[in-house]
Amino acid sequence: MCKGAKSQTNDVEMKVLVAIDQSTFANTIVKAVGNSSWPCGTEIKLLTVVEDSPPSLSGFKDYEQKAIVREISQKQRKRAESLLWHVRQKLVHELPQCIIDTEIRTGRARDEIISASMEFAPDKIILGAHGHLPNKLFAGTTAYAIARHAAAPIELIRLPAAADLLKTELPAVNTDNNIVQNEAWVAEAPESSG
Repeated sequence: MCKGAKSQTNDVEMKVLVAIDQSTFANTIVKAVGNSSWPCGTEIKLLTVVEDSPPSLSGFKDYEQKAIVREISQKQRKRAESLLWHVRQKLVHELPQCIIDTEIRTGRARDEIISASMEFAPDKIILGAHGHLPNKLFAGTTAYAIARHAAAPIELIRLPAAADLLKTELPAVNTDNNIVQNEAWVAEAPESSG
């Protein structure tokens, strides 16, 4: 176990791709990663995917409608940036022996996670799954597609099913900036200077 130890070299011992979405379930995945023992020098890439806005705005008749779609896309991107900033801060604190990087992609989640896994070539992919299908091994369409096409072992973090949500209190949502207020990432990420 390497938790808390300093790496002796700058060599990457292991590469892990952690796919998180911008839902209230992201914290479950982050806790699982933070509670795991990782070899010194493990490179952990936190990935989130922002869904594409409509491929063409031609279906929208006026400027206001197009502006609304653009604004929604910008807010989704800012939310993703804030989430990754806070998750990275948390994991840097909990896993000082690891290298924590982040990446935001735009597109369809399963396609972008598969693409990122091909480019990053991780030793393991970690993602959440809700368990909607009868086969609990492949617990959702995204997880199933990734398991079929990714070139690395998959670790699924069991997330509550939709029915379980009805039994729990949902977190507050700040409608001004669309950030879900959930334990680790309540505040906005600082503006990047760049």
